[in-house]
Amino acid sequence: MDAIGFALAQSTEPYRWKRISTIPFSDGEMRAEIVGDKVYVISRNYNQVYDLRSGTWAQEPALPEERRRSRFSSCVVGTNIYVIGGSKVIDDNLDDRNTPLFVDIYDTANKKWSILASDTFNVHSAGCAAVGDKIYLFGGANRALYGYQQPLSSARVLDLATSVWSNTAQIPREISEMGIAALDNKIYLLGGYTIISFTNKQLLKEVYAYDITAKTWGRCPDLNSARTALAGASVGKEVFALCGIESAMVESYSPQSNAVAIRQSPTSVRSYFGAVQWNGSIYVFGGDKEHSVEVFQPNGTNMDALLAWLATR
Repeated sequence: MDAIGFALAQSTEPYRWKRISTIPFSDGEMRAEIVGDKVYVISRNYNQVYDLRSGTWAQEPALPEERRRSRFSSCVVGTNIYVIGGSKVIDDNLDDRNTPLFVDIYDTANKKWSILASDTFNVHSAGCAAVGDKIYLFGGANRALYGYQQPLSSARVLDLATSVWSNTAQIPREISEMGIAALDNKIYLLGGYTIISFTNKQLLKEVYAYDITAKTWGRCPDLNSARTALAGASVGKEVFALCGIESAMVESYSPQSNAVAIRQSPTSVRSYFGAVQWNGSIYVFGGDKEHSVEVFQPNGTNMDALLAWLATR
């Protein structure tokens, strides 16, 4: 790079997003979980595995047919992926309260599914995060009200040592379809929606932080853009809210500065999609009516971002 190019790299904000692949089989809503250097993109009918190093795809066993569903939650503990809740039919007039809460485990080492004892309190579209040997499940929906799926304020913990669910401090308000990310002993809920009146489904800007040790909730500064069906991720010391319905915006929240910042948006608008963090970058996968895979390098100098982008050309 000559002196002019070097100067431009230092003074110009490069585009930090790059489209890198296309999901072989699009299945609408999906989740993405990372184990090692592989991302498992799981949807109702597929379990598609993306190798981050080679950029290649492989197909692995999907959810058992009798347990396939939409808008489930997921997280990773060790080499196992937990797929929790969901609904076989998403219908704004459907009441799912009496459906068992399915918990399926995918053993990525042996490529096999197994079943954890179901709980009696079903939910779909919840926020899910694993910290240590516990899985936290926040909000979501399971009943029809005013022609909408009514959000919940529930907060539940699955202890993997005993396979027993318990309750913890409820979310300050009822929320569904939020983004979620864990960082430094806290779990952050980002955006989502709630129902505030007979005819009003409200998209949210709110950010809540659950302190795992104290088992209490705190309120963080709001996002700039209200959205639902978004994804959350953490990189370094920041939490990211990525896209969603009614917003193509990417925002980051820094607990250290207690401030929200607007970041660069991707080339594709997406909702009900998966996101993972790997080596300081965020990878986003598919979504409703979206088949692409993009990578976002949020941090580093302009030169770092430019060189990383050029390396993919």
